[in-house]
Amino acid sequence: MVVRKNRRLANVIASGLVGAGVMLGLSGMAGASAPDHGTHRAGGGDPGPAPAQSAADAKAMKETRAYLAGVPDGPRIALQVLKSGKARELARVYRATLKYRDIDKALADGYSPGPNTMYCVEKPGVGGMGFHLGNHTYIDETARTGVYDLEHPHILVYTRTPSGRMELAVAEWGKIDEDQNLATDDDRPSMLGMPFEGPMLGHVPMTHGPGGWMPIHFDKHFWLYKYNPAGLAKPWNPRVTCPAGTTPPPHPDAGANAHASH
Repeated sequence: MVVRKNRRLANVIASGLVGAGVMLGLSGMAGASAPDHGTHRAGGGDPGPAPAQSAADAKAMKETRAYLAGVPDGPRIALQVLKSGKARELARVYRATLKYRDIDKALADGYSPGPNTMYCVEKPGVGGMGFHLGNHTYIDETARTGVYDLEHPHILVYTRTPSGRMELAVAEWGKIDEDQNLATDDDRPSMLGMPFEGPMLGHVPMTHGPGGWMPIHFDKHFWLYKYNPAGLAKPWNPRVTCPAGTTPPPHPDAGANAHASH
């Protein structure tokens, strides 16, 4: 499947006018806490031998490989999914997000770049994330219920090709840190037994006024449509770089601990 270039969004991004704070608008999410599905951390680029497959896992992997047909490095992504031991759960995410490889469909379903500049997020020397579109309906639902729904990612992350086409890379969920303190993590959520990364400073300014940055938060990325050699559930992808002129200004409080948990 080839993602159609969305002319309206691409033109606005190119002109630097599309907004972006929805990377984690997360309004009202400070009180949300997801059930802890386990305590082990997400694996790196090579999680080790693939686990033995049940019939249900084998079915999920067959489905996943079909979803990844035509995706660059699709077999390597599929192997990461298999080695994660969460093939059935991630197949649900694939089913829900496959249509969003067409960015027009993400926009139509309420994923939005927000009111300000849509920045591409990267960490020099480590890797990039990309351009974020958030869905406040799903964000607010998690704030209300404390449940992180696999079929309703809070955020979709896209990378931009040299030709300007936006390609889906990541399904992401997030949570505002309750005490806005980088030194504490009592409210860290987890998904699929993988703790969220964080707490960390916000990546982008949410408004043009003073103090208008995205808050300190936790997040969890799943690189389901772009191979990440650092790991399926790692935040930064060394293969992703941001186009010139698309990265945010430095955070006013950036320092040694700005991305300590990333």
